[in-house]
Amino acid sequence: MELKIEYIMGQCNQFRRDGQGGAEEVSVVVSPLKVLEEGDKVRIISGCNMFRSCHNADCWYSADGRKGKDLT
Repeated sequence: MELKIEYIMGQCNQFRRDGQGGAEEVSVVVSPLKVLEEGDKVRIISGCNMFRSCHNADCWYSADGRKGKDLT
């Protein structure tokens, strides 16, 4: 099996800074961080480069969005 995994560059219009209520638009890169083989399936774990900077609880990639979730 051959896998080609690439990053994605784009814009996030819901980026939120800690302590600030408003959303702003920033450039982001979402890239694969880990590839796991689970039986006959492949699981790809991705992350955003704004992870620790973003406090948008609705975004899976943000620090706030990942609190308390199983990240394995």
